[in-house]
Amino acid sequence: MNMHCMSLEHKMPRITGGLRITGGVNIGPTTGGATLPVLRWDPTFVNYGTMAVQLDNNNTTVFDVAPGDYTLIGTNAIPTTGAWMFSVRMDYNIDAELPDIGGYVGLGTRSFDPTHALGNDNQSFGFSDTGLAFFNGSSVESGFPQFNVNSPVIIDIAVLNGDYVWIRVNGGDWNGSSSSNLLDGTGGFQIATMTGFSELYPMVTTAGTMGPTQFDILPTSPYGVPSGVTFFNQYTPAAKSLNWSGIYWEPVPVGQQNHIDIVYNNWDGSPIYVKNI
Repeated sequence: MNMHCMSLEHKMPRITGGLRITGGVNIGPTTGGATLPVLRWDPTFVNYGTMAVQLDNNNTTVFDVAPGDYTLIGTNAIPTTGAWMFSVRMDYNIDAELPDIGGYVGLGTRSFDPTHALGNDNQSFGFSDTGLAFFNGSSVESGFPQFNVNSPVIIDIAVLNGDYVWIRVNGGDWNGSSSSNLLDGTGGFQIATMTGFSELYPMVTTAGTMGPTQFDILPTSPYGVPSGVTFFNQYTPAAKSLNWSGIYWEPVPVGQQNHIDIVYNNWDGSPIYVKNI
């Protein structure tokens, strides 16, 4: 008689309610250590009206699929206290009809108009690829670093206390000045009084009649993060108590050592298995 052997390896049901270590055990760290990306392009606005953009790479990439100006907003607002920065990589399709590219990078609220370029309304502020700053439908300043140059381009945006703003292109000077100081506002362009924004979301505009234009959210800037500035696309989780969510016993075939698996929840809710206890 042909018989199939049944595997002896199985797991017992999780202990109801689990266990908790009295007093808790820090699994931090509160500073340093691993970081996780938190910034994405918000898919809420992708199919807004006649917008013709698509998201890719877990919503870290946006590109246009038709001519026009389309603005996308990030999923998280930059804190309005402290010095922060975020970075995007702009790329575009090079063809015989270029230069006819376009793009804007900036900040704004969730009440922006996604079917127009940044700075077209009073809910967004943007730096254009030609070195202009736009707000409420008008150019409010000029002479900023340009990014209508050879693709790809790395664009860094820095914000101090929700007010002073800088742009850096391909690792050049912030706002085109070697004396800029992201910690005291030197060389920064003030937007708080002008815009009255109570929130600041990272934003980009794909623009132009050719393309496509593409923006990728970067996990860090390849040109470095200045001392004292926090890179917005990453954070370090605070230390939390170690929560045991279950204990498992796994019988194994004869000749191998039995072991117990202890399972607890990591700071992000994912299970971690500690074996051979």
